[in-house]
Amino acid sequence: MMCIMFAEMERSVGEIDRARGIYRYASQYEDSQVVWEKWHELETEHGNEDTYRDILSVKQTVSGSGLRPVKKSRSGSPFETLATSPVKKMRTM
Repeated sequence: MMCIMFAEMERSVGEIDRARGIYRYASQYEDSQVVWEKWHELETEHGNEDTYRDILSVKQTVSGSGLRPVKKSRSGSPFETLATSPVKKMRTM
């Protein structure tokens, strides 16, 4: 996964904010536990309470809101609503 390699390179040269930004970007497009693990590792080593809350917020947005990351979307949005979304179920009732 190219994003993780790039983020790790930035991290190795001390560019923690850039690495953080790359993980944020990758989390929207990659459905991989590796992204979350590496980002967690970065925040554990270099982050603080606010940056760790940020990772949790992004993770909740991507995985807990009925949205899933997609590589391409017709609408241009990086997210696509799942067919089993609770919002869709409520609209059909």
